[in-house]
Amino acid sequence: MVENMSDVYVPGPADGFERCHPVDLGGLKVIDSLIDGKDRLASWRPIAVQILEKDVSGPLEPSDSPWFGSHALIFRPSVLDVMWPALHRYGEFLPLSCPRARLIVFNPTRVVDALDEAASVVQRSRDGRIWGVSKYALRAREIVGIDVFKMTSMPVSPTFVTGRIVDLWQRAGLRGLEFRKVWSPR
Repeated sequence: MVENMSDVYVPGPADGFERCHPVDLGGLKVIDSLIDGKDRLASWRPIAVQILEKDVSGPLEPSDSPWFGSHALIFRPSVLDVMWPALHRYGEFLPLSCPRARLIVFNPTRVVDALDEAASVVQRSRDGRIWGVSKYALRAREIVGIDVFKMTSMPVSPTFVTGRIVDLWQRAGLRGLEFRKVWSPR
């Protein structure tokens, strides 16, 4: 075991909070293809998005991170005010176009080959690519000292964060995300 390793989590939506969707459905594919770990800042063109403030159950609470997906986290400035020092070395913040709020999408640029496929429970497409993981086993040495990352083995990888990021989020009182532990070094 590697010393000083932290548990690893995948962010998810907290119940009852705002969601975020592209205005044009083509924006879904654009975000899926561009938030992939490659630097995009120099060529980035803001994608038009909208905040969904209600759903079938009624009004949704304001969120510091209106939910889009674990692969493309959407943040308001309140997140950057607190999380910038912890996040900026692991990715870039790309502006979105939204008339009702200032929003950015976080593009993690640390992409690592940390999935131990043999010890994980994975779902594969017909061509053999991994499209889902129901039980993660990670190679700890690949993520030492990295608090935010994506994995090379998945075309649309979730954003993985360590307990240090989760603790910072919670201590700051930020709202809208919950974190599911997917791996522990113990």
